[in-house]
Amino acid sequence: MYSEIASNKRKTWVIIALFLVIIGLLGWLFSAIYSTPSFFYLALIVGGVYALIQYFAAAKMALAMNGAKEVTKKEEPRLYRVVENLSITTGMPMPKVYVIEDAAPNAFATGRDPKHAVVAASRGLLDIMDKDELEAVMAHEMGHVKNYDIRVMMIVFGLVAAIGLVADMLIRMMWFSGGDRDRNVSPIFIILGILSITAAGPHKTAPALAPRYL
Repeated sequence: MYSEIASNKRKTWVIIALFLVIIGLLGWLFSAIYSTPSFFYLALIVGGVYALIQYFAAAKMALAMNGAKEVTKKEEPRLYRVVENLSITTGMPMPKVYVIEDAAPNAFATGRDPKHAVVAASRGLLDIMDKDELEAVMAHEMGHVKNYDIRVMMIVFGLVAAIGLVADMLIRMMWFSGGDRDRNVSPIFIILGILSITAAGPHKTAPALAPRYL
């Protein structure tokens, strides 16, 4: 178990480093194409900021996207006691407990480490499961918390989506600029590239917020 935890911690930083290398290469490529060094530096700065946001805030964004609401023991005694008992049994910090008002049965865990972890269950799951079944599901999710699986998956989803987003934006900028490589890119082409991605729909950025599901 300890080797798996150490491995997942290393994977997190390797993935972040690889992300910054790829983003830097994309920035360097377009700096070379358009003879505009600012692309490279901008890519590194934005990539670094995005990686920090993904590391520290992705869990909150995932909860907001899924409409999850934090609950207390008084509000959801059965779910809260199950999570509390599992925390005591495993010696883990008590994660925050959330409920999603959705009829579909589901559960997930998210967060960057056990001290900042969240477990969530949908209303549909709570309605169909008895105490033993609910305990098995939440034990499964908390196992991912303890092994740092959730951090690795959260980072992978977010950074892979970001690379796709940046690559797509740069391709659209080339298209809007008419493929003229002998001149600098006007800021209007950057704006048009971003707007065209936005108009294409939110499906390209959704994976960045995907939590660990059952």
